[in-house]
Amino acid sequence: MRILFSPAERQHLTFQESPRKALSSAYLEAREKVWQQKLDDAHVRGLELWNGEIYTIERFIQTDESHLVIELSTCEYKDITFTIHHTIQGIVRDYGADHLHPYITINGIPVTEDGRCVFGLRSAHIFASDNMIGLIGGTANKDEMPINALDEVRRFMHMEMQEETRLIYDARDLTLLGLHHYRGKYEFLYTIRLPITADRLSDYHEPGEFTQLIGLTPEEAKATDLRGVDAFRFNRGHLHDIVVESLTIP
Repeated sequence: MRILFSPAERQHLTFQESPRKALSSAYLEAREKVWQQKLDDAHVRGLELWNGEIYTIERFIQTDESHLVIELSTCEYKDITFTIHHTIQGIVRDYGADHLHPYITINGIPVTEDGRCVFGLRSAHIFASDNMIGLIGGTANKDEMPINALDEVRRFMHMEMQEETRLIYDARDLTLLGLHHYRGKYEFLYTIRLPITADRLSDYHEPGEFTQLIGLTPEEAKATDLRGVDAFRFNRGHLHDIVVESLTIP
């Protein structure tokens, strides 16, 4: 599902936070068991597994034609790993739909001068294998940056771009494309027009999250044999629109 905001909605969009949902003892016991298994697996692989407070979207409140309130809450990263392990269908079946955690990710797909969308090939990761195509960005971690306004979502996106790449741009030019909902999560998706061609992306690679940055046309993204994370699979059908949208950025 794609939610596109009008200019008026972007200007007047606000956030309000509500308390966390109560969780059953059966859910919490099963979640902790899976979390310990993940910790043990991470230790064997020499990786760190972090638990933190992640924003979720609980509901939308449309007060008039231009004013939209997004009600936020939080979950633990443990809840995300448990949902991935147990599946959304399994959570609903065994614990009820009120135990789902529609968490927020904030991602970006920059576009180069020659019309290629920029992605990264992921490094070794707990839930994404080596060389899977991923988007620049991450989960909206409240511990890292509290979100009280839409401009703070953009600042979070800028922070992720600076941590994961060496791309140089004016943060004010990051453009919100919309809010997506898929696989039990929400994604604020941004784009930006880069003043470089795709053959220069290696100059802007930051070791860590990705082994390299790659530039793909919408056609190449659809045809690639490389595996992609769910954000790549969802968005590759919309890349033509993203390239067109990037042309409007000064």
